[in-house]
Amino acid sequence: MITFDVKKFEMSNVDSNEKLKFVVYSHTSFLEVLKIQIDYLKDVGEMVLIINKNTENLEEIYTHFKKIIFYDDSLPYGYRLLNTIKEVPYEYFIFIHDNDIVFHIDEEKIKSMIIFLKENNYDRVDFQLAYDFDSLRGHEIKDTELYYVKSSNTDTTNKGYPYNVNPSIWKKDTLLDIMDKFGFRDYRTIEHPDTQNYVVKYNIFKLFSKNKFKCGYFICTGPFRYIHITHSQKYLNISTLPIGSCDDIKDEYEKIVNKYNLKNSNKWM
Repeated sequence: MITFDVKKFEMSNVDSNEKLKFVVYSHTSFLEVLKIQIDYLKDVGEMVLIINKNTENLEEIYTHFKKIIFYDDSLPYGYRLLNTIKEVPYEYFIFIHDNDIVFHIDEEKIKSMIIFLKENNYDRVDFQLAYDFDSLRGHEIKDTELYYVKSSNTDTTNKGYPYNVNPSIWKKDTLLDIMDKFGFRDYRTIEHPDTQNYVVKYNIFKLFSKNKFKCGYFICTGPFRYIHITHSQKYLNISTLPIGSCDDIKDEYEKIVNKYNLKNSNKWM
């Protein structure tokens, strides 16, 4: 039986001068994707870049980041993170991969979420909406409000499982512990059931609201919306997805496609 711990989102008194902290994972084979991400985030917060060791002159890219941390390309994904996250200078941070283009952030709400984690010594907030209303029946859910939901679910056939590679706020020590345990896994297998069974002990929350946004491969909530711009190393082509699934990103994505001339890329799907 899956159980839910539902907590109503509350705004905190935030420091308007405090910058959001982003850690971006990338690879030199996707520099054009990284450049799009940089354009969206460079004026939003402070950024650290995790990228493979290389001999390219990437000063134009590196100048946007507070710190550059290199990983060994020969290592599996988990060990890459284990070896690099150690060097991240933040206790809590927003961890994203370069292909999740963040096009809308409510900074005060995201800062409030970080305070929620810090004050309670909690571990993670996953920005993907992963529950439908029916699964939360029995809880008082109001139409326009936002909730944190912690689930006991470890079934990887259900999107509610606690560990994934989605954009999230992470407690550094928790992410390190998970990678220390499962560092041998690659990007495709890191969400294995063994990982889910291990991390269920942590206080990992997903967001729920009836006010949701159809963003292609993912459904997002109001404070943090993003476009998963690649799939199988190809750029998203909205025409290949179910009708209606991209309603809330199609205008923004059309701007991206045109500005960065994606249809002429060899990565166009």
